[in-house]
Amino acid sequence: MSGIFHYYENQKLKLMKKLFAFVLLFLSVFSVKSQVRESPIAYIKKFQQYRLYSHDVDSVLYYAKKLGSKKDFAYWFNHLIHNEFALSFVKPNFKNDSSSLKQKKWENELVYDREVLRQMMSDTMSLLRETAKPIYYWNAIQENSNNKAELERLTKEFMAEGFLPKNFYKDRTGRYGLMIHRVINEQIELKPLANTLFNLIKENVINNQINVTDSISRDDSDKRACFRYLYAYISFWESTQTDDKKNKELLLKTAFEYSPDLTYKVHDRGYFYDKMLLSGKDSFDEEYLKFMESNYSDKKQILSVLLKMALNEPKHKAILKQFYEKNNFTENNFVDFWKASIDKNGKNAPSVSLSLLDGTLFSSKNNLGKWILMDFWGTWCGPCREEHPDLQRFHESIKSQSIRGISLITVACRDTKEQVVKYMDSKKLSFPVVMADDKIEKDFAVQGYPSKILISPTGKYINIPFGVDWQTLIKDYCDL
Repeated sequence: MSGIFHYYENQKLKLMKKLFAFVLLFLSVFSVKSQVRESPIAYIKKFQQYRLYSHDVDSVLYYAKKLGSKKDFAYWFNHLIHNEFALSFVKPNFKNDSSSLKQKKWENELVYDREVLRQMMSDTMSLLRETAKPIYYWNAIQENSNNKAELERLTKEFMAEGFLPKNFYKDRTGRYGLMIHRVINEQIELKPLANTLFNLIKENVINNQINVTDSISRDDSDKRACFRYLYAYISFWESTQTDDKKNKELLLKTAFEYSPDLTYKVHDRGYFYDKMLLSGKDSFDEEYLKFMESNYSDKKQILSVLLKMALNEPKHKAILKQFYEKNNFTENNFVDFWKASIDKNGKNAPSVSLSLLDGTLFSSKNNLGKWILMDFWGTWCGPCREEHPDLQRFHESIKSQSIRGISLITVACRDTKEQVVKYMDSKKLSFPVVMADDKIEKDFAVQGYPSKILISPTGKYINIPFGVDWQTLIKDYCDL
């Protein structure tokens, strides 16, 4: 089977794990135990069960409408239609697959999914029809890729209906428009229409960029991540269409600057499926770096690109170090340069002073000069409990001094001390715990659980994205 197919399958599996984590968090935080039978995860599981195994169209529609009929489940309804369901219309690359069975299976499922989509478009529930509409246009254009007249008609309808400001993010119009553009741009006669569509999307993406503020909401953070990724993709695609060196550099630089970094990898649910459906690429850093290395001798420019890549993904740190030392950047040694770069990109960490379970005081001021890893969790949080064995091993490594230069503190949130003590005893856990007050979660803008904060020895902090290999990231970041 081809690499891209494995990639999509692995990414779908990872995303499902994240989805279940988000659902568990949602249910736990808002204490909806009385609504277990009507939880979003139950509806999503039923939708997928009847879609993938029973091929029961009526049941698939029933659970989609059940999910869509509850205002509190609006996020999960959009996620199901625009992410889980939309991904089923992307054809994997089978060309290196020696067996045609998997391709035949996908083709059979596609016929069924298209029938589900047609039924959605004729359903009496207007929300379901409107939500499915951009997927319908994208899919219909794929089906008519060699019919120029139909492509033109469908594209113009999509452009007339799909760009209302209130729906541009909610219905992922930019994403579907870019995939439609990919199809119609192949037809010479339709290139003017393709350019009009592309420019309309670009205008909306630029106009919808969101600035970061201390009070930014989780939804706006997700929206920001989505629009930044779309702008990065748009700029990268434009760079492939020009031979003008200066223009290409500017476009690749924009793609580089708007690619996901640690700041909004924390909100990857905002752009994950855009990435999956549009390019499969986490970022466009390497394309910009390759261009700079091929066209410029300015080592400081190249260093700045490598630094951003390493801050975003510490696996690039070794390449950065090699380049730094090879080119004799002598202002500081590399260790000092790295620490100063982290501080420059980090936020000022609020002071922390809270009592541990045994009554002793933990103070961030007493830990200046060391890294501090803060983990926000709760006994009610399934994903938190799942990673506690790793957190315990990390604590034991610090205690035995096999890992030095870092302190660990965990913050139990929305819990009582009695519940936490009972949980720690039952699981034989001994990592340090303080009870959250009414301030610390707001101070660090915690928006989900578990959340990890890494504070530098000089008091700057970064957010560690959920779902990454946090132990490797921390060891690389902190030179542990």
